Amino acid sequence: MEACGRLVEFMESTPFQGMQPRDDLAGGGARYVMARLGEGYLIYADSATGPVGLTRIPAGLYRLRWLDIRGGQQRETLV
Repeated sequence: MEACGRLVEFMESTPFQGMQPRDDLAGGGARYVMARLGEGYLIYADSATGPVGLTRIPAGLYRLRWLDIRGGQQRETLV
């Protein structure tokens, strides 16, 4: 239940509204992608043991916020 609560809190902090499913953009261990092309992306990986990312997105500087649902740790960086 704690992990579910962490996921709900994280999703409520994102610009989820207006995004569309775009699993075709998933790269590496990514399983699901929601996107507002050129503006925002949500990537879900249920058991990533390697790189997780996106393919075919516009070049640029992106703010990445990572949530480890099990442990609750979050990290943020520019990539």
